[in-house]
Amino acid sequence: IGGTDQTFNMVLGRDVMKINKKIPQAVLTLKLLEGLDGKEKMSKSLDNYIAISDLPGDMYGKVMSIPDTSIINYFTLATYTPIQELKSIEENLKNSKIHPKDLKMRLAREIVAIYHGDEKAKLAEENFRRTFEKKGIPEDVLEIKAQKGTLLSDLLLENKIVESKSDFRRLILE
Repeated sequence: IGGTDQTFNMVLGRDVMKINKKIPQAVLTLKLLEGLDGKEKMSKSLDNYIAISDLPGDMYGKVMSIPDTSIINYFTLATYTPIQELKSIEENLKNSKIHPKDLKMRLAREIVAIYHGDEKAKLAEENFRRTFEKKGIPEDVLEIKAQKGTLLSDLLLENKIVESKSDFRRLILE
């Protein structure tokens, strides 16, 4: 039997079920998508996830933060990229024919397009480039004008950026 020890154990488990006169269960294994850390499985409880409900810019930025070692797995599990193209991408990445950042930008654009459409994916990419490559200001940044002497905590509370002064203190202490 080829495959991993885990696959062997699952197949062996079916034989054990037959011996014990039980109906053998189907075995299905899938590769897990690792989280933003590139180590653990993607999980909300581990706070290493990209939510399908994330805003386009946030989703794009999170994809850009994945480690280079996760690029191929994300293309495989999170996009509609054909297998032949995946092989080409993997080969080009391995041979340094394409820069990981360029692949991540394509990956981020494709993932955002799946959940938010092509137009929002393009806007997210433009905003990312403007903010991180050209050191510009994000398109959706909130501008607040304050009177001299206004406390930051009051300003943030008044503009509903924090829910309470306790929330503000907690953020400062983190």
